Amino acid sequence: MWLSQVKPIANNVYISSPIIRKGEYYAGIFAAPDHTDRIAKKIGADLSQVTAVSNENWSVDWQTLKQLKPKAMFNESEWIIMAKLVSHGWVDIMLVSFNNSTDFRYSGDGYVIEAIKGIKVALQDSRHFVISRKHPRSQQTFRELELGIKRLRESNFIEKSYRSCGFLTNLVDKWREIP
Repeated sequence: MWLSQVKPIANNVYISSPIIRKGEYYAGIFAAPDHTDRIAKKIGADLSQVTAVSNENWSVDWQTLKQLKPKAMFNESEWIIMAKLVSHGWVDIMLVSFNNSTDFRYSGDGYVIEAIKGIKVALQDSRHFVISRKHPRSQQTFRELELGIKRLRESNFIEKSYRSCGFLTNLVDKWREIP
């Protein structure tokens, strides 16, 4: 879970060390493939010249987009519908995780979206596991989880795994970051 989502229940759960550290995760700005060049020219330090769609329940994405001040922001609960809105040009952009294909493209029934090359958005939060303090073995489970995360971090397994699936990718390391 994102740390910002866990904080309100912090007294009731154990919060693990970050599995994705703050500032380590970037999302792509995705648009219809035939609109990416035009939209890229409209994106400066913020998104004030473009429209965006997201899900307000995805609090980190939603807050990130709000901080970037899009011209208009639309709430949609289903990812596929978001992708279709963007693919058909009814909304300019959406934030999407990078994948392990070099064209950073997603397609499905009725949609094709593609990352705007050269621009990425930093999501300023960290991801954690949580364990209910009410569980009878919560302390033991938490200690073991922390030990496992520490070992995986030290062996570089966490980053390697996220890189192998494209969730973290060095292909965008030199891309301009907003905000």
